Amino acid sequence: MRRRDKMKGKDKVAILVIAVLIVPVLIASQVGVSGGVVSADRGRADKINIEILLDLSGSMKEGDRLETAKAGINSYLDTIAGNENINIAFRVFSTCDLDHNQLIADFAPATGEQIALLKEEVNTLTAEGDTGIGYALNLAAQDFEGLKGSNEIILITDGENKCGPDPCEVVATILEERKIRIDVVTIELDPKIEEKLSCIYELTGGAMVSLGQVENLGTALRDITEKVEKEDQAGGAGLPSWLLYVIIVLVVAIVAIVVILLKRKGKGEK
Repeated sequence: MRRRDKMKGKDKVAILVIAVLIVPVLIASQVGVSGGVVSADRGRADKINIEILLDLSGSMKEGDRLETAKAGINSYLDTIAGNENINIAFRVFSTCDLDHNQLIADFAPATGEQIALLKEEVNTLTAEGDTGIGYALNLAAQDFEGLKGSNEIILITDGENKCGPDPCEVVATILEERKIRIDVVTIELDPKIEEKLSCIYELTGGAMVSLGQVENLGTALRDITEKVEKEDQAGGAGLPSWLLYVIIVLVVAIVAIVVILLKRKGKGEK
């Protein structure tokens, strides 16, 4: 009788330990593991983080190129308004210094309100200076710090790299730290210059969209985003880390309970 009571005591301890493991995990599964409100949903693993990186070098002033580009970008922004599965950011660049490389809008869910604010910023943009693509990409990659989910940069340019580091070397360095897909949209650019930029999308698994006319920019941006969303859904973001932990703990708990019950049954038969 004493031996049976002793076994029951061990069983209770084992079940208590299992409960201590499971309860906090189940709570975490409901409230998330970020420990609080996360700006721009940086803790969400199912987000698609898209940063538009726009070339504002002097050549964008030719004709109505910049104004048409603004219209295309705003048209694209309208199509993603309300899609809170997307975190959107917007950065502009030209000459290789911080004054000419600015993060106009940091990552935030693409709510209607956020898109409206972003469009207002787009409408105020002006162009001047050289084209520092490598310099800009290096800064853009840093904007993704702490974000979870799929990362995408859409580089829009009408020129070749004129200052700063080589874009190919910058991209290779970026990929050592984080996974970012970069798609390149060129506007009325010489094919020979496009070839120099091919490493940017080839190394990151992106693509190049060559626009003969800037009027097609909005459509190009929409097509890229739709492709990224489809690939993200097809590939799957995988199970969140907390869910994997829940599954592992539950499996361990079930195995432990089965072992306890089998031991009881074996001793009862004796």
